[in-house]
Amino acid sequence: MKRPRKKHSGAFKAKVALEAVKGERTFNELDGHFEVHPTQVVQWKQRLVAGASDLFRKTVSFRFPLKVVILCGGKGACLREETEYRP
Repeated sequence: MKRPRKKHSGAFKAKVALEAVKGERTFNELDGHFEVHPTQVVQWKQRLVAGASDLFRKTVSFRFPLKVVILCGGKGACLREETEYRP
């Protein structure tokens, strides 16, 4: 029987990645401490380092999904759902 996949929160991933960036422990030590595979730690660290420059931009634009439900009246009643992305 398979084990269900672990779903880690963003806060947990950031915590592990910051520890990896500090370099005080090896990836195998982080694996033992946080119970995460060393390859996953490397990927989270790379993602953190790659996205760090975005924190210091003057204009940061985040796009949030906005669900729009469209109701149509008349004989051909329809219900349609669309997703728009707004800043």
